Amino acid sequence: MRIFGAHYLSEALFMKILYLHGLNSRLHEDRRECIELYSKHIYAPSIDYMQPVDWLGKVLEEYADTDFVIGSSAGGLLGYYVSISLQRPALLFNPALNYRKEVNNLPSLQVPKPIMHIVMGALDKDVPAKESLRELRKDLLPSDPVTVHWKYDLAHSIPINVFQDYCRLALMSRAIKGESR
Repeated sequence: MRIFGAHYLSEALFMKILYLHGLNSRLHEDRRECIELYSKHIYAPSIDYMQPVDWLGKVLEEYADTDFVIGSSAGGLLGYYVSISLQRPALLFNPALNYRKEVNNLPSLQVPKPIMHIVMGALDKDVPAKESLRELRKDLLPSDPVTVHWKYDLAHSIPINVFQDYCRLALMSRAIKGESR
């Protein structure tokens, strides 16, 4: 008997996942435990977004072998560009796309996008979802495989059950579709 996806899941444990935290945050232990269900190789750099550093260039150089990107808020903005630059799938929570004008050296995005799941909370007051959605629409091509998950009851902070559900959705959809680099 063959279990569909079991081979992928054993391979997935070797997948390299890049987690990009939000402003003044870090990878919390409950999130780490969730991600470890899908991979034992997690990159989680500590980033001080307030420092005038080319974070995109630094992350692209240091984590070019990343297979999957997860980002939240400021990390969602950075993750958006990392995902597109490396052409790797991503799961982004409340990406701060409406703040990209304040970041230097961001590339043009009129290129095909990799598979992305973007979770936006309608109640987010820190990163207003409608503004981020407006910015996202400027970038998208008709064929881009980007799915926006609009959550009417979600604010800026992501509860662990929401994080778990969307990790399962995004990472297991890779197994079902047999995606790889």
